[in-house]
Amino acid sequence: MQTGSPMSQKSLMAMFRPLVAFCCMVPVHDSAVLGQSSAASSDAAVENLFDGKTLDGWEGDPEHWRVDNGVIVGEILPGQTLNRNTWLVWRGGTLADFDLRLQFRLKGLPAANSGIQFRCQVENVDHVSGYQADLDMGATWLGRIYDEHGRALLVERGSRVQFLPNGTRKVETFAPPNQYAVLFRENDWNDYRIVAVGDYVAVYVNGTLFSELQDQQIAERGSETVAQMSVPPGFSVDVIAAAPALHQPMAFTFDAKGHLWVVEGRSYPQKRPVGEGLDRILIFADNNHDGTFETRTVFIEGLNLVSGMEVGHEGVWVGAAPELLFIPDRNGDDQPDSQPQVLLDGFGVADTHETLNSFMRGLNYDDVGQIFMTHCRSFWGKGPTTHVMQGGHYWNQVNSGHAPFISTRSISARAWTVQLAVESFVPARVAEQWVDLCRRDDLLFVRRYLASAIQRVPAEVGWKIAEVLCSRIDSGTDRDLPLLVWYGVAPLVLKDLDRIVQVFDGAVNVRWRSGILHRLGQAAGKPHRSIMCMPRWW
Repeated sequence: MQTGSPMSQKSLMAMFRPLVAFCCMVPVHDSAVLGQSSAASSDAAVENLFDGKTLDGWEGDPEHWRVDNGVIVGEILPGQTLNRNTWLVWRGGTLADFDLRLQFRLKGLPAANSGIQFRCQVENVDHVSGYQADLDMGATWLGRIYDEHGRALLVERGSRVQFLPNGTRKVETFAPPNQYAVLFRENDWNDYRIVAVGDYVAVYVNGTLFSELQDQQIAERGSETVAQMSVPPGFSVDVIAAAPALHQPMAFTFDAKGHLWVVEGRSYPQKRPVGEGLDRILIFADNNHDGTFETRTVFIEGLNLVSGMEVGHEGVWVGAAPELLFIPDRNGDDQPDSQPQVLLDGFGVADTHETLNSFMRGLNYDDVGQIFMTHCRSFWGKGPTTHVMQGGHYWNQVNSGHAPFISTRSISARAWTVQLAVESFVPARVAEQWVDLCRRDDLLFVRRYLASAIQRVPAEVGWKIAEVLCSRIDSGTDRDLPLLVWYGVAPLVLKDLDRIVQVFDGAVNVRWRSGILHRLGQAAGKPHRSIMCMPRWW
């Protein structure tokens, strides 16, 4: 059980103003209680969590939490801001069923709010996940039940909510939410009570029932997803981790010890300001090798827009656009040796669907050495695999003017010969063989590689390859080949206008022609004289 002051980002401006939450603790029946009450029980089962003098048994940021005149005070001082949630955590044990009672006072602007976490998971005093009974001055949040870093708002005040094991939500409204604002006692102590028995939770404020929850889903998280998965015969799927143990997983990998590393992408889909990253990397370990990942460790936090990760070579490689980071862990103790090191930068963040991701040890080659990649989206809208070829322009949502380059798999030693040969000087004899190959090879796969070579061979060789490929009728039937040819000759157009008109005089694809006309129109600020020879193209 924790008490806390959640400085929600949706109310940051309000929470930046002076806010004080007073909580006096008093024993109550069958559990721990926060609150000084004249109705204190003498029941022997009651446990007092606060001694009225110190924060012994509690953990919190002393800059914001203190004991003052027998009460616990959580405060943001005037003129200060708090850009995170921070909590006062009771470290006296773990509670099962309980009846928690306390009194609180809340001061500040009308939007000021706080809350009490219970049955939750504590990473540190600035990050707590799980059930939260909310507090404000009655306007919106008072008496609501929230799932911090999980399913968000669970129960509106005036409602009974049941979550079935499969996640189905059933709601019964017993009072309008706006009727509860008048029950808040401004500038006075308010009674707050949380009853938690099994999967049942109820919240009372000043003796009135505000909300009820029966959460049967909590023990079944992940099972619904597994039930919808299809795997080959002989395979099965187990739930390794689910909320609230992790949230918004963006990437995962295994290390040599069999530990599961997971990126929590809390910043996605927006790049956050420098120093305010919310992403972190978790490690799940099955140390006793019983098939259950029983430990969970935070490797690093404070990262920003992480989209890819791989473990190896004495550290962790992280894609956090615009940077590729390396976090050293040379002794393998699962603790960073230093702050992340920037290895590369300049990766785009204009569309966060398309940041650097899917790291692996080596490139993703097929069985004959061709490279393939996947898309967030593709030309066909179904996300197929794309064959990566030199000279191709690849579609993305930011640079949508570049057409996609998606091709089918094919095996051809001739294509590899072309690709490898252009990495060095191309002798005239080899160049003539390529031109001949353009004339007689019926395999579009090979001709695509020849077209992609135009960008890396001497200009005269490139012109000859383009001329032959453009003159073939069957070249015009391929969606990718015309584009590869144009990408190759486009840089040469303004250098030799007569040649481009000559080469494409017999072109069979209108996309080439429209591109040429555009480039010719840029020459010398006026149309080239040879454009007059082109009317039959249109």
